[in-house]
Parts: sequence; C-alpha cells; structure tokens
Amino acid sequence: MQGLLLALLRDDAAAVRLAALRATERISCPEAIPLIVRMLAEDRMYEAAAQALVAHGDEGVDALRQAASPDASGRLGRAALRVPDVLGRIGSRAAFGVLRGLLHARADGLRHAAIDAVCQLLRMRPALRGEVEDLQDLLLAEVGRATVLQSLRDDFRWLEGTDLLMDTLEEMRRGCLRRVFALLGVLFPQMDMEAIRRGVMEGAGEVRANALEVLDNTLKGEIHDRLLGPLLEPFGAPEGSVENATARLRALMEWNDGWLQACVLHAAGRGRLIEALPEVEAAAESPDALVRETALWARGQITQKN
Repeated sequence: MQGLLLALLRDDAAAVRLAALRATERISCPEAIPLIVRMLAEDRMYEAAAQALVAHGDEGVDALRQAASPDASGRLGRAALRVPDVLGRIGSRAAFGVLRGLLHARADGLRHAAIDAVCQLLRMRPALRGEVEDLQDLLLAEVGRATVLQSLRDDFRWLEGTDLLMDTLEEMRRGCLRRVFALLGVLFPQMDMEAIRRGVMEGAGEVRANALEVLDNTLKGEIHDRLLGPLLEPFGAPEGSVENATARLRALMEWNDGWLQACVLHAAGRGRLIEALPEVEAAAESPDALVRETALWARGQITQKN
C-alpha cells in the first residue's frame, strides 16, 4: 500500500497527486513525508498537504524543519514560507520548539509567518505562553521596523516615479503593525487587539481617537512610548534631496526581499537616478529573475539619451 501511495504522489496528473495526498491523511506513510512537504509549494496541493502533515503529527516535524532551512545559496524554497502555518496546526511541543526557532529567522517572510503562527497557536493554547520569553522583544523589533519603513516612505514622497515603491513600503509597514497588534493580543489576551488595530489603522475621527485612548491606557513603558509616538501619526511633509533618496535606495537594496529590491530598481529607473547606477549594475547580475530583469530595464532608462 505504501509503495502505491508513493507512486501516486509522484504521478504527473495533479488530480491523482491530490487524491493520494488525501489518502495519506488516513493511511500513515512516513516515507511519503518528504514528498508531502515539497508539495506545500503547490497552491493546489497546499491545503491537502498541510492536513496530511498534521495527520502525521511529530513524524513530519523534522522534515518541516529542514524545509524551512535555506539551501546552499542561502535561498529559501517556496514551501519554506508555509512551514510555520503547518507547524502551528500540528501544535505539539516538538512543532512548537521548531516554530520558536523560526521567530528569529533571517528571512523576513519566514520570520513573519512564524510570528503569525505562534500568535495563533498561543491564542488557542495560552498555557504555552510562558515558553516564549521574548514576545516583547519581537514586538519592539516590529515597531522599530515599521518606524523605519514610515521614515523611508516619507523620504520618497517628493520624488517622482516612486509610487510603486511607496505603496510597497506602506504595505510592509501595515504588515509590521498587523504583527504588532497580533503580539499585543497575546500579551493582553483580555483585550480585543484586532478591533483596536482596525480602529487605529482604518478608523477615522472618534473611532480612531477611542482606539488610541484604549492603547494609551493599556500600554506601559517602552511599548507605549514607541508605539504611540510618531508611528501612528500622519506621514510628514514631503521633503528631501536626490542624495538622500539615493542613499535610502542603496540601503533598501541590502534588504533580503526580492520584490522590494525590484521596486527600488523600478524607482531608480523611473527617476533616472544616475547616482544609483552602480547598484543597478550590480543587481543586473542577481540570481533573482525579477530583480535581474528590473535592473536591466532600469539601466536602460538611466543611460538612455534624451
């Protein structure tokens, strides 16, 4: 039976592989776990693969840990970003141990997914709360990152051709704040932090003022000061210089985020920033196809004659 399942999981037909995945929820097949983990990368297979791994429980934890590790070139496979969700669904102490380690992953996407999964698991199993000692540090790191993203967005407001980059920075900032409020929900389980987040981020007038007042009365110390300062205020007035914008673009190219790098290159090309040409030239050799192709386009925009 296990040999047949393995063969079906490797079948060329997606419908056959999907049926085999669903069968592994009922039939234990440890030899199939590496195959199932790889299938997390396929959108059509993801949910069935996740449920199959949950059914296998701790048998799949080590394979999931390996899938969340970077390859020899330092890059993560697509399945890696889906590992935290599956570990959280398994919910065992072994799975939780791996999940805690991913809270400090170097890759932003993996770390963000781990924070989401940990927060969801701790809401369901508050007894595990004492096993994560650095929730406040994680929260403050996300607050700091959101503050940096807001500052970057302010710097580009005046520069033409940066709409895509500014939208990306704002989306990233809001993602940071969503994780901040998820962590606050764990630290203050008696509060509906999701409702407060909506009031602060999406509300207006009295709704927003009331949400901020609740935070002001609830939060203390460094969290209070850093979250309720300029972070939640409107963006600053447009101002800056080409030199400052170029320095910011260079700094953003160091971030481990291919889409963000592509947006930076797009802004450099739209703005025809000759000062950013060295970074554009370097990005033209990137192993990331999107980054490489955007760099080639930006180089053409910057170097073309009027």
